[in-house]
Amino acid sequence: MKSKTEAHLCMEAILLELFGAAHAEFHITQPDYLARWQKRTRTKTGKIRKLSVWRHDYAVPYGDHKLAVEIEGLGKGHQGTAGFLANIPKYNESAVQGFSLLRFTVQMVKDGRARATLQAWKRARA
Repeated sequence: MKSKTEAHLCMEAILLELFGAAHAEFHITQPDYLARWQKRTRTKTGKIRKLSVWRHDYAVPYGDHKLAVEIEGLGKGHQGTAGFLANIPKYNESAVQGFSLLRFTVQMVKDGRARATLQAWKRARA
């Protein structure tokens, strides 16, 4: 398990304060209709491994609503054009499954913009 960054610890504190929960790495199953285009990787033994599950950095249920949060710019999956392009199907499927997706940079988490946006999201659904 990778160690949590300062931004992740800060986001967890914000989510706990505002929603009473901070569920890390919420899983979204990749739908069958996207399987044709999904990336395939090889295991150490050379077998093709199908990638069928995505994770959000955080997901929080709030009443009848579902909120997914991504902190962009952390880890291999978020760097460069390839990482950005690989995340688009995950973001779209989250919307299909009824999630509101909020994306933040590390700087936004640290300077308070993420907190303000999360507060506004919560107020709009109260």
